[in-house]
Amino acid sequence: MGFEDNVYLALLEGDKVAREAAFSKLRPQLLRGIAPKLKAMFQVEDSFIEDVVQETLIIVMQKLSSFRGESAFYTWVCAIAIRVAMAEIRRKRWSDYSLDALTADDIFEGPAAPGDFTERVAAKEVLEIVKQSIATALTSKQRTALLAEIDGMTADEIARRYDTTCGAVYKLTHDARRALIKDLHKKGFDLEAALAKTT
Repeated sequence: MGFEDNVYLALLEGDKVAREAAFSKLRPQLLRGIAPKLKAMFQVEDSFIEDVVQETLIIVMQKLSSFRGESAFYTWVCAIAIRVAMAEIRRKRWSDYSLDALTADDIFEGPAAPGDFTERVAAKEVLEIVKQSIATALTSKQRTALLAEIDGMTADEIARRYDTTCGAVYKLTHDARRALIKDLHKKGFDLEAALAKTT
């Protein structure tokens, strides 16, 4: 019986002493397994990785009965660890992000559009019209949620900020997009047709 099988069986069937021994073996292996990847990809500190491992071990114990053996036990544990790490990284990314101060100018700032001078001017004019529609055709809540979504904030995080559900956020941003398309259509832009050509 291999290392993984021994650890898994000790966690599943062992008494308190056996489980503690299994965790003491699993913990350093997990640290060694995920630390290099997380440090290379996200430049996180050791304390962050320690927290991720601790949270992972708690989840492993809670969800042990759901392990079906479709992958190796250690692979399953690592997958949980990566999900925990990514959730925490996303949470930290948005921790200082203010929805109250969010504007279209913040989201759509960037390098000049490619192409010749005429194309760049036309692109800038279109962008200004889109920004104006966002400012005038949407409710404050729709505008903020849509801009946050465009900026990469997840529905989970938006829902947490608004103290609501993901379903409510999806409806909010859906309604915002429809209102934006309707307003732009009034101004001579057929966004639905344009989008259909790109899909």
